Amino acid sequence: MTTVEATSHPTFCGSCHVMEPYYDSWKDSSHANVACVECHIAPGVTAEIHKKWEAMSMVARYFTGTYSSKPWAEVEDSACLKCHERRLRSG
Repeated sequence: MTTVEATSHPTFCGSCHVMEPYYDSWKDSSHANVACVECHIAPGVTAEIHKKWEAMSMVARYFTGTYSSKPWAEVEDSACLKCHERRLRSG
């Protein structure tokens, strides 16, 4: 398995203790069969490269102890609209 594939798997996302509550919530949600990257990376190779760079930066901040205990992520409308007719939540 390549690094890109490994870091695209939900268990990788949930391996950081800061992400545990979000990972656990995802496992019990209606989106449990959808990998994190399906929503958190907008369609297109440029968005994927950008998000992978962000993720590597997060890993570096984790290991250097400079991370935030409150992770933030944005889900682009285009990611939701791959599966949904319209975005169901606002904000």
